[in-house]
Amino acid sequence: MSEARGDSLERVLEQENAAGDLIDHALCAGGSGAL
Repeated sequence: MSEARGDSLERVLEQENAAGDLIDHALCAGGSGAL
């Protein structure tokens, strides 16, 4: 069970990182208007 929990936590962290990257790109694009 610990392994399953670890995998789920890693997936959550990956999703959070991906969401953060998307937000960063959106903010950069909206702020500069070039991208």
